[in-house]
Amino acid sequence: RPVREAMGEMLEGAGYEVRMIRDGFAAAEAVRSEAFDLITLDLNMPSLDGMTVAEAIRKSPLNAKTPVIVVSAYLSEGVMSELRGKEITRFLSKPFFPDELIAEVKRTLSAE
Repeated sequence: RPVREAMGEMLEGAGYEVRMIRDGFAAAEAVRSEAFDLITLDLNMPSLDGMTVAEAIRKSPLNAKTPVIVVSAYLSEGVMSELRGKEITRFLSKPFFPDELIAEVKRTLSAE
């Protein structure tokens, strides 16, 4: 929760409209019913892990092509390879500085 709220505040402060979702189960539900311009996804979440949510994102007709930035302290080469198999190619390792998050969001949105 503290990381989610801090990231939300950083992005709102940079002028982005943010929807914070409390856990993995709620995130999987949200991607089935709502389209997003960009999704930031932590791998370690309550109720449902980020890998499962990544699969739900790619299976969702509304978000199958939505860019996803995985934010995690657990970004080994194996984990990133597995995520690339789920068509996720953007990563940000924790800990990070606010300007790193904002820069990655800008890069990702401008690439789309």
